[in-house]
Amino acid sequence: MKKLDLIIIIIVLSIALAGYLYIEYERDTDFNNKRAEIYVNGELYDSYQLTNDIDEEIIIETELGRNIIKLYNNGADIIDSDCPDKICVEDGFISNPGEMLVCLPNKVVVEIKGEKEDEIDDTTY
Repeated sequence: MKKLDLIIIIIVLSIALAGYLYIEYERDTDFNNKRAEIYVNGELYDSYQLTNDIDEEIIIETELGRNIIKLYNNGADIIDSDCPDKICVEDGFISNPGEMLVCLPNKVVVEIKGEKEDEIDDTTY
């Protein structure tokens, strides 16, 4: 490997790292009124306010199957399901608005939603 190749690789990796860090820094995770909405068969089953203090298990039993959803640490996780592939259990914990957990065989969806508080800046009159 030539010296110029090594310099180019270092520059490209530095640019990639800088881009990644910028995106992570700019990510907006400061949401108010964060909640977990649970849908069964496409219809809203229930909505739960998420806080750091929440520690609750929701058992959903339908003709298609059974899911156990745990709400904790300002987020949600499907901890057990009787579906054959258990991909929904392997997906893990979610806590950011827009993230979803989906159990296709049982038609259960857990979605995190949040609202931003309107802010007035200095130039608004």
